[in-house]
Amino acid sequence: MPQYKEWCGLLAAFVAAVAFGSYGVPMKGEAATKVDVDPLVFQSYKTFMVFALSWLVLLLDTRPSFTPWGIVSAAFWVPAGTAGIYAVRRAGLAVSVGIWSSFIVFISFLWGIVIFQEKVKSVFGTICAASLLCVGLWGIAFYSSPAHQRSKAILQHHVEEMGPFTQADIEDPLKSDAEAKAYYGTSEPTSNVELEPLTEDGYVKLDLEHFPHSGAPPWGEKEVDLIIIHDTQYHLGLAMAVVNGALAATIMVPLHYAGDNARGLQFSISFGIGAVIITALMWLIRLCTNAIKMGSLGDGYNALPSFHVGVMWRPGCLAGALYSIGNFSSILAISTLGDFMGYSLGQASLLVSGLWGIFYYREISAIDDIVGWLVSCAVVLGGILWLSKEHVQ
Repeated sequence: MPQYKEWCGLLAAFVAAVAFGSYGVPMKGEAATKVDVDPLVFQSYKTFMVFALSWLVLLLDTRPSFTPWGIVSAAFWVPAGTAGIYAVRRAGLAVSVGIWSSFIVFISFLWGIVIFQEKVKSVFGTICAASLLCVGLWGIAFYSSPAHQRSKAILQHHVEEMGPFTQADIEDPLKSDAEAKAYYGTSEPTSNVELEPLTEDGYVKLDLEHFPHSGAPPWGEKEVDLIIIHDTQYHLGLAMAVVNGALAATIMVPLHYAGDNARGLQFSISFGIGAVIITALMWLIRLCTNAIKMGSLGDGYNALPSFHVGVMWRPGCLAGALYSIGNFSSILAISTLGDFMGYSLGQASLLVSGLWGIFYYREISAIDDIVGWLVSCAVVLGGILWLSKEHVQ
């Protein structure tokens, strides 16, 4: 019987890793890109599925129980999920999940040590594990960064036609194909050489159809304004991944204050109800903000983003269903295998999402970059395991 229980726990951890690593895939799919879905709209679909599926715990002969701490937990999850959707759509799946997974582990560990006074086996070992986590996080961001990818695209684009570039050429690219041909020369008549069109600043134009399964490139260089912040979509996407990680790390903190009858799978019902309440509150805040800006409640309502129900209900509900499956499976894995083994195995979702981003969305194309990303991912997983090992149960 104990061996059977262990195998069930391992299966639950595997399902959790696959589900958590895959629920971000629909966020960047053709449907979401076609309508350029608003992050709060996509989050609303996720919230609906989390609420609907939370009641399935009743089929497991679990007595329903409600605690207001579920609303507190959802107050962190809904904004975190909205930020995560923006991150995936603007910065990419592989780098976003890598960043927020690392932040979730690190900040969760700080919550345990600083707030709940949990013990560690070794302060030095904890610092080393955190440092390892930071090194891996830097590698994940570096090997999937747009500047790194763009430089490689420029080199690949020109090296066969015009000879190798120097670093100065990359930093200060030529303005046109004609200037490039005049400067470098070609082995063929100019009329026979066909180069991809360049943008005004000399970069290779990355047409949308060059990126499979999506109508948008894997990273956005368009500059946007967010409240008082002015930066590229990619960098704002990275910032939103950090926000997601910081908030998501706090989602389970209310469990420490919920009663014993509201923990485990029973907590999912309170969490689902809270998610609906918080999502509705975020829509109300957005409506009021639009109304204040436009001076009219009607105009503010008309300015709200469309739900695109005919296009978005499938990917939105799929993402919510995958998240719920991952959440249920993670709880089962931890309850059968223990905190260390169950939680650590669930972090394989980082690798799953990375594989989706690399091989399905082609966010990273060069072989050496893929290897570098995978090595960085392994370093992050090593840091996670080490950090978990330092925790005293």
